[in-house]
Amino acid sequence: MSRYSPRPPMSPFEDETTNEWREEFDLCVKCGEKTVYKKTDNIAVRTGYIEGAGQLCTSCDKEFTEGGN
Repeated sequence: MSRYSPRPPMSPFEDETTNEWREEFDLCVKCGEKTVYKKTDNIAVRTGYIEGAGQLCTSCDKEFTEGGN
């Protein structure tokens, strides 16, 4: 390997262009929007997670908990 050639990513989660870790966020199971939670976040500390269904975004969780459709 040449001294000046770029090194390969250390893992499949490392971005090749910036060498920063890429984080994948969960999508809302109701509307499909990106949520504030990463896929690696523990479900025990999440708000709006429905076991067996998945993660709700903030607005869908608010609608769900307030008795909306």
